Amino acid sequence: MMVKGSGGGGRRRAGEVRLEDASLDGTLEAWPPPPPRPPKTAVEKARLALIHSPGQVHRLAGQFSDVGRAATLAWQFRRAKPAKLDPTAAGHFDARAYFDPDTRKWRIAARYLPPDSEGSPTGP
Repeated sequence: MMVKGSGGGGRRRAGEVRLEDASLDGTLEAWPPPPPRPPKTAVEKARLALIHSPGQVHRLAGQFSDVGRAATLAWQFRRAKPAKLDPTAAGHFDARAYFDPDTRKWRIAARYLPPDSEGSPTGP
């Protein structure tokens, strides 16, 4: 839907709404939350995918030869605030390094835990 300001002139397209035509169309219970901002990086896309599949454990891309590097990256992944990507996400990210015997490399498992879920610091 397009909203056109005053003074634009020209032909009106189907479905176009002019600001002059705006009228009230009902009431809302509360002020709507801001729209989620689109992810800008691959890690933000991964975190947003985790938010949309709460509790599911996913493997992050990347393989590491030492546990220290994998553990550091997992710690950095956990530190992010889910609400920065989705204002309705009140839980937290969880991530840990694990050894993948098939590749003989260290990998990172990650998930999003909503509030009051198992594994949550405030949950059961």
